[in-house]
Amino acid sequence: HKPDDPAEQERIHEAGGRISKPFAGDVLRVENQLAMTRVLGDFGMDKHIVPPMADIIQYPRDSSAAYLILACDGIWDVMTNEEVASFVVNHIATTKLENIAAQLIDECLRRDSTDNMSIYIVKF
Repeated sequence: HKPDDPAEQERIHEAGGRISKPFAGDVLRVENQLAMTRVLGDFGMDKHIVPPMADIIQYPRDSSAAYLILACDGIWDVMTNEEVASFVVNHIATTKLENIAAQLIDECLRRDSTDNMSIYIVKF
């Protein structure tokens, strides 16, 4: 959930919040702070503007799916889905999952991610 999503913008504006770029070159932010529109565990934000509600969508698992990767915006801000998936596939033969996760965080730091980072990789 990102501030550039029109549906999220409408929801936030209706709740009395605002979305802006605090300075040139920055990403859109809610209340000049968050680069996401929904969070878990951020008690400083108004829960009506930035609610702790996830979209839950259930899909049947594709039999070819080998991994589930969950990560926070500190990862996704600097790497695409495809880049993360390729990184995992390219390292899985020689590296433990926990080490791949650590290496992904190192890669995000090299790409100048300044946000907090967590990543979970589940192998099916």
